[in-house]
Amino acid sequence: MGTHPVGGLRDSIAFGVSDDGNTIVGYYFDTSTGGNKSFLWSPAQGMRDLKTVLTTDLALNLSGWTLTVAFDVSADGNRIVGHGVNPNGQAEGWIARLCCSGDIDSTTGDGVVNIEDLLTVVANWGTSGTLSDINVNGTVGIDDLLAVVAAWGPCP
Repeated sequence: MGTHPVGGLRDSIAFGVSDDGNTIVGYYFDTSTGGNKSFLWSPAQGMRDLKTVLTTDLALNLSGWTLTVAFDVSADGNRIVGHGVNPNGQAEGWIARLCCSGDIDSTTGDGVVNIEDLLTVVANWGTSGTLSDINVNGTVGIDDLLAVVAAWGPCP
């Protein structure tokens, strides 16, 4: 899989592979911090620190988070689940969507936030446990609708 994000020979373990084999997730041991960190591997970009990918490529604010282990990736390679430490220092599970926020009209994401995404939020209004709960507060509502509107257009 190549060298890992901080270079050198360090331990890494892969846990999840997408159906096409083009996305692999797991963790590596970071000797500079003495702890585990999640990685994302693709044939085009090799092994990269997952938190760096999410903050740089998707502009997510993960201040204070440590993403220690990525356990699995969805069949299409667009969703990753793992475990980490939140800004309050508590252990917590997480889900990362590699498609842009608001692009929820299908499990693969079409790379554009548009009317299909808006209609998906409306169709799931008041429910929980769906991709339409963009802000992950437990219920699909106005904040999720506004997130779709704010992200309107092609994904970065």
